[in-house]
Amino acid sequence: VKRIILSESWWLQSEWMKNSIVRSPDYIFLTLLKPHLMNKCIDEGWVKTQSIYWIDSGIFSSFSIPFALDDYNFDVINDDSFFITSFPYWTNTEIHGYNVKGYMQLCGSIPEKVYRATFFGGKNEFVKSVYEKYKQFLIRSIDIGVVGTEESILSAICVNDPNVSEFSMSCGDIKQLFNTMLV
Repeated sequence: VKRIILSESWWLQSEWMKNSIVRSPDYIFLTLLKPHLMNKCIDEGWVKTQSIYWIDSGIFSSFSIPFALDDYNFDVINDDSFFITSFPYWTNTEIHGYNVKGYMQLCGSIPEKVYRATFFGGKNEFVKSVYEKYKQFLIRSIDIGVVGTEESILSAICVNDPNVSEFSMSCGDIKQLFNTMLV
């Protein structure tokens, strides 16, 4: 992964990547660990619930969300499937850092949206199912020499998965979801 993300050809795929946090050597590693950490919490019994959700710690400051977590009703989230948000995204060079040629090699098509991994999860069984697919996709990706953020991999998995419920947003601003959950 490090060899891929430190190469000039990787970060020159798209204009937004040139001055983005994705160029930090640790950023991609950290994003790729989210599904693994959730799966580990389930397997190790660290969380004693039937459902688990990931929420980025910086989400409120990054997206200027003015309220505290207690001000939101998370019970409106459908946990009968894997829940994740999405937003329109199309480019002919990369999908959240993932080279489209490599993406085509593994997926056969490029989705017209990205699944946003700032807040996602659901019942443990759905999280584990997505994680198994995620892990296999990541291994195949590294084998062919391409990688992107966790969102690009989740996009490949979720776009055709019937066990995924998504909240479609007009852009990548997660505040759109949180605005629908205010108590």
